[in-house]
Amino acid sequence: MKKNIIFTILIIIIFTISFNKNKILGLIFLLLLFLFLLIKNISNIYVFKAVKKYKNGDISEALKLYEKALKHKNVSSTIKINYAYLLIREGEIEKALKILEPLLKTNLKDRDKINATLNLSIALWKKDNLKEAINVLENLYDNNYKNTVLYQNLGLFYILNGDLQKALDFNLEAYEYNNTDASILDNLAINYYMLKDYDKALDIYEKLIPLNPSFPTAYYYYGLTLKMNKNFKDALEMFEKSLTCRFSYLTPIKKEEILKEIEEIKQNL
Repeated sequence: MKKNIIFTILIIIIFTISFNKNKILGLIFLLLLFLFLLIKNISNIYVFKAVKKYKNGDISEALKLYEKALKHKNVSSTIKINYAYLLIREGEIEKALKILEPLLKTNLKDRDKINATLNLSIALWKKDNLKEAINVLENLYDNNYKNTVLYQNLGLFYILNGDLQKALDFNLEAYEYNNTDASILDNLAINYYMLKDYDKALDIYEKLIPLNPSFPTAYYYYGLTLKMNKNFKDALEMFEKSLTCRFSYLTPIKKEEILKEIEEIKQNL
């Protein structure tokens, strides 16, 4: 921050002197400054375009733009971490690890360290190394690095690991930390469903569904809970709605599972 202030002051002084002595010299200085800033921030320009492409569904082009950004020397750790996450979402696990593992050996700011470690844990999970993924997040947690995403991921990993009571204790803590986050609510509802406490699961879904979550698990497990309560009509509606959500490499359920439930429900209606 201090360096940026000093740099700005120097630029103003140099421009003022140049412009007072010779207007053409001042304009040349401005042009050179513009080119310097353009080159310095070219990686950010690529990332801006990449984010726009990704939002529009042009994933291949978005990843290419991120690759261009990473070729520049002064690319920030944040950009590298965001690129790694997109790679993980698209199933490019090894490529993501080649970015994250060396990065985590450098002196990162706390925020970047947390985000890089969170991404690393997801990559480990998708490499079928769930226990190591849990260890990575537990180390963060034990060192008092806590945020909503950590609670989301570790809460889900405990469920996937099958330790449902430990998962419940953690997901209740997550709920106390942030009781309006859709993923935290989803984890807690799934947790109750798997413990066959359907009434409590329904209570959580009454808070979750009005948030209009964009991920399919919310509607799928809500459908399963409704099905267990013999509410087949509403269950079918939830299963069908889950199919309208975007699925990615990180989605812990498959469309085939949902279609199977829909077929079964239709036979019972």
